[in-house]
Amino acid sequence: NIAVKASMTGHLVLSSLHTNDAVQSIMRLVDLKVEPIYVGSSVLCIASQRLLKRICESCKTEAPVTPEELKRVGVDPAKVAGVKFYRGQGCAQCNNTGYKGRLAVFEVLPISASIREIIFAKGSLAQLKAAAKDAGFKSLRDIAVNRWKDGVTTLDEVLGETYE
Repeated sequence: NIAVKASMTGHLVLSSLHTNDAVQSIMRLVDLKVEPIYVGSSVLCIASQRLLKRICESCKTEAPVTPEELKRVGVDPAKVAGVKFYRGQGCAQCNNTGYKGRLAVFEVLPISASIREIIFAKGSLAQLKAAAKDAGFKSLRDIAVNRWKDGVTTLDEVLGETYE
């Protein structure tokens, strides 16, 4: 409440909050007893991030993916025909883990007029997610799936570190 009140007086306030994604942060603020009118009036943008393990380049091998696995993350198998997916087999370079290093993925949710209206109306999480998607919002899952398609991380990392 103090941070929100400070932002209402024109101060830039940066803060962290533990949630699964950017859209859920709005609901979390309301759960913390911040009035929706203040959330909608004071929050300008919400960012969420995750670190995904990178596939080790020294032992990277092709890893075929089933249509069921693709559907599990919302990917139409027809849209990734010809795309090669990978995993690390494990080697001395990665201590036999198949991974070496991390990759940051981010989602950024600007608070648009339509999202603000839903906040003021005490709308549901589903309404907020729909409005964000309509505005072109890309979720952590969407971004992580793209990194998987790029051959940088694995399906296990996408499923383990992002939520739908």
